[in-house]
Order: sequence, then C-alpha cells, then structure tokens
Amino acid sequence: MTGPLEAADAVGPDDEEAWDLETALEHVGVGRFQWAALLVCGLANAADAVEILGLSLVLPAAEDDLALTAAGKSALSSCIFAGMLIGGLLWGPMGDALGRRSTLVASLAINGVFGALSAAAANVGQLVLLRLLAGIGVGGSVPVVFSYLAELLPAHARGKFMVGLAAFWMVGSLYSAGVGWAMIGPVGWRPFLVVAALPAFAAAAGCLLLLPESPRHLLVHGRVGPAEKAIKRMAAVNRVKLPPNHARGALRTSGMCGGWYSTVLWIPEYFKARGAGDSSLYAQTFAVAAANLPGALHGDGPAGGHGPPRVIRHHLPGSREVAAAPADVLET
Repeated sequence: MTGPLEAADAVGPDDEEAWDLETALEHVGVGRFQWAALLVCGLANAADAVEILGLSLVLPAAEDDLALTAAGKSALSSCIFAGMLIGGLLWGPMGDALGRRSTLVASLAINGVFGALSAAAANVGQLVLLRLLAGIGVGGSVPVVFSYLAELLPAHARGKFMVGLAAFWMVGSLYSAGVGWAMIGPVGWRPFLVVAALPAFAAAAGCLLLLPESPRHLLVHGRVGPAEKAIKRMAAVNRVKLPPNHARGALRTSGMCGGWYSTVLWIPEYFKARGAGDSSLYAQTFAVAAANLPGALHGDGPAGGHGPPRVIRHHLPGSREVAAAPADVLET
C-alpha cells in the first residue's frame, strides 16, 4: 500500500508533479504554521541587517579603542562583504545538497558565534577576521532563507509573504540602530556586538524547534517519507485535513539588492564628519533606518494585489532621484 507522496511518483510529467505539490500546499493553506515560518525566516533576514548596520555603528565608536586608520576602516567595511561572497558561493550549493533548514541553521550559528566573538577582538586584525567569518554566515542565510520560506507557502501567498520577509530587513535595521543608540554610548561597542548577535541565535533556534525541512528539497532527493511528514506537520499546525493525494513539485525564488549596503556603512561616518555627537549620531542613524517603514508597509499590500512588477515600477523613481543627487549636495 503506497502513501500519498509515493502515489505522486506514478504521475509522470514534471508539470503534473509540480501541480501535485502545489495542490498539497494549497490544501495546507495559510495559517499558524506559515506565520511562524515568516517570523523565523524574518528573524534570519533581520540578523543579516543587524550585521551590516551594526558594523557601521561600531566603526566610529571603536576608532580610538583600536587606533583605527583609514586602511583599517576600509578593511572593516569590506570584510563582511568578502565573507558574504565566500558564504554565498559555499552555502548556496550546500542548501541544494544538504537541505534548506540545516544550511540555514548552520549559517545563522556561524553568523551569531563569530559576531559575538567580535566583541573580544584585541586589535583591528582580529576584528577583521572575526567579521569576515561572521560574513560567511550572513552569506549563507541570504540565498537560502527566501527560497526556504517560498517552498513552505502556497502559490497565492508567496508574493505577500516574500514582501513581508524582505520587510524584516527594516526590522533588523531598527533593532541595530535602536540597540546601538541605547548601548554604545553608555556601555561601549563590545557589549553591543554581543546583543547584536541575538537575532541570529533566535532565528537558528526557531528553525530547529518550529520548522521542518523543505518538502520540495526532500522530494527532489527522493526522501518521500520525510517529505510526507513535513506536509502533514504543516497541515496539523494549521488544523487542516489533507486529501489523499499530495505533494511533489518545484518552486523557485531569488532576489537581493546591494545599493543599500554601501549607504548604511556610510551614514554614521557622514553624520560624525559633520559634528554629530554620539547620541545624535545614533539617533540620526535610527531615523534613517525607520525611514524604511513607509515603503515596506506600502509594498506589502500592492505586491499581493497588483503584482511585484508594478510595485517595483512605482518605487524605483524615488531611488533613482536619490542616486542621481549631485555629490556637492550630499557633502554640504
């Protein structure tokens, strides 16, 4: 006697197999499981933002402590991105080979461990090395987290949930800027780096405790039994009874933008060069992070109702105007 997923093996054509998985996910629907998955994956995305913005807050604060030179600042500004490049090349194929969940947990753990250990750096060389290793972890979660969440969702909900997942970047920016504002002045940059690692640890724990492996990944690798258990687990959390035939298919999602990375690294230096004190510096950085909120809220609704292309066309003109601003305007 065959199980529901084993019966799907007899369907044949890939398009019919994909339809079977989509049918299973549609029957699972959108419920408590999907919202929990969004929260966990969102924390993973927020952890990446914390690493990027957190470094920009540490640079002005650690300048005297570590006797940072211009070369040292440049090395610190670029090391996390070098780590992300290495991590992206390593973790992406590992996510396909070993599984989305295990790869995401491992990359988040590396991000958190080396991010927290950065607080103990005795010199700029150690700090660069530790931030490079933390960046390798960040580079792992970026290519995995979006595809992982998409593979846990029915088709009709993916657009809205992907926008929600992307909005957690703003949550991480606010967390980093807010905690930096509250901590770096009174207690220093080292305790701040420990607290900045908490979202990565929280996301890793959430993946282990709340989420199964992607059923698509399991099916692609011929693990029919575990894939069936994953689907049933999702349905049980949503309190949904599945029909007898479900699940096989293929989902795919991608996307990330890099221009904002350079901006958040430059903003604290910009305010400091213009005489901002510590409190004002972090308050201004928090305000810039909070400026993401209107766009994130506006994008969440239209992406589901009008489709991502129209939302992108609506938002790009403002970004283009800022990018085209004359350098002398920004320097004043």
